[in-house]
Amino acid sequence: MSRIAIACYRPNEGSEKELIELVRVHYPLLRSQDLVTDREPTLMKAGDGTILEVFEWIGVEEKDMAHSNKEVMALWNRFDEISESVPLLDLAEAKHKYANFQPL
Repeated sequence: MSRIAIACYRPNEGSEKELIELVRVHYPLLRSQDLVTDREPTLMKAGDGTILEVFEWIGVEEKDMAHSNKEVMALWNRFDEISESVPLLDLAEAKHKYANFQPL
């Protein structure tokens, strides 16, 4: 059964442009490794600059497989260098009944 992921990346100072570029190549890489469905991701930006990515794993097994994929891990390591992964609840928008974000 597929799983929808909501990833929240808060860019380090001066890293927003590079982070957006990484987010834009993330899904194509996951897709090329047969880890996500063909559902196009949704990319958004929160008021505090956090970048959100909503995408669909093929299943739990594929999500777990990503953690042992060298290409995926290399990209995720780059994410870690220029941003902080934060919980959705840390975003001010998530505290509203109907959260709204700026589309990218």
